[in-house]
Amino acid sequence: MSDGAGIPLAVKLSPGQAHESLYAESVLDSVRVCRPSGTVRQRPERVAGDKAYSQRRIRQWLRQRHMRAAIPERRDLPQRRRGRPPDFDLQQYRRRNVIERCIAG
Repeated sequence: MSDGAGIPLAVKLSPGQAHESLYAESVLDSVRVCRPSGTVRQRPERVAGDKAYSQRRIRQWLRQRHMRAAIPERRDLPQRRRGRPPDFDLQQYRRRNVIERCIAG
């Protein structure tokens, strides 16, 4: 996981056959963000991820911790029966490439 400037915030090594979304909560729990005032924030304000992170479990976990998600919904999942669709900020999602470059770099 990295911040918007591509600086790593947390890392978790996992077996190669395990999907990374299984570790989303534990990685986010280990994030510490330093504010300009010097205080430390435990959680980021927003989380961007690809469609693999579009799971009810992850979205609910983020909502409970007041983190906004920039994660598109998967088309192969059944349509929502009730409630409104999750907020999706396309501009924030487009910045996800910074995270990808941090990991691939």
